[in-house]
Amino acid sequence: MNPISQFFRRKKNVSNIDQQLYRVEYFNSLAEAQSADVLELLRSEAAHVVYIKDVIDPKIQKRLLEAFHQLRQKKDCSMGKIDMYPKSFVTKMYEKDEPNDFFIQTKNAIQEVNQLLGFDLESQVLDLLTSLNNGNEVGTKSLSFKAGSFSPFQFRTLNKSKKTYNVHCENGLHECAPTHNVALGLDKLQMNCIPCFITLQAAEGGELVLFDKLWQSGQYTEPINEFYNNIVTKTGRKFDCSPDGIKKMIIDVKERDMILFNGGYIWHMIEQVRSERERITLGSFIEKGHNGKTYVWC
Repeated sequence: MNPISQFFRRKKNVSNIDQQLYRVEYFNSLAEAQSADVLELLRSEAAHVVYIKDVIDPKIQKRLLEAFHQLRQKKDCSMGKIDMYPKSFVTKMYEKDEPNDFFIQTKNAIQEVNQLLGFDLESQVLDLLTSLNNGNEVGTKSLSFKAGSFSPFQFRTLNKSKKTYNVHCENGLHECAPTHNVALGLDKLQMNCIPCFITLQAAEGGELVLFDKLWQSGQYTEPINEFYNNIVTKTGRKFDCSPDGIKKMIIDVKERDMILFNGGYIWHMIEQVRSERERITLGSFIEKGHNGKTYVWC
């Protein structure tokens, strides 16, 4: 039996689910993944998805969840019906909200998270990603022309109120909300970033869905209903991303496991959470900067 099969939800008699749609590299442990150049696997498209088992210890998982719950009591972590901390630059772009002191505030947020945890989460994240980058340093994306930085991590929830992250791909930001990015000059966000996340708390539902559609300039989304969207091309052709629509691959997410995937150019979404229990992740985006170095940001 294929060892990755247990991590993919298979449905009988559903012709648009194709579990071979994208290439997946599965690692039974972090040590096993560290012996491979994981980021190069994704950049070269030798794999489109990397799934790594047991990336964090249960004690660290528990401490991260406790710290996030403490932050939610102290801070305004809400973006609509989703709780996230710290707020990401991507959110600023979508909301067309002026960044102003965003980068200074983000640096302060990183320090506050570290104080709550009693250890340096930023360093832990950077060390982890460096170990998956063939030992080549991964740094937090910062700005050359002003103080402050992006965050190398973000806590994020899905729950019964906000059940899903609708279909999107990160390359779409460059056209749907370009102004803030262009203003960063040489420090702007690069195309084809690699989303990654560790599941701190799993829920019923909340699977990662990868659609049989790659980013092309001019594409955008329009809602079908509360949960699902069409991808619309610049010629007006529509690709239905509802359960009965275009082909897709569905990946279950398990607690303490890590997923990295080519979500910069693969259209994707997170399926509905169907339980009282929240889905909570710790994630970020990885890019190769204009200088060839690797950075992480939110």
